[in-house]
Amino acid sequence: MNTEQLQALRDKFTLLAADGSFELYKTSKKYDGAPRREQHGFPPQEQLTT
Repeated sequence: MNTEQLQALRDKFTLLAADGSFELYKTSKKYDGAPRREQHGFPPQEQLTT
């Protein structure tokens, strides 16, 4: 891809990528492992509702 094509692709998906709604492993507590959850004071995975 040339520079213009790459920028057009970035522009097309900027709004979709901005809120993290497709990256729940980064933006939610759902995918934290047990040690990390405990470290941050989050409840165990079993106590979460989906």
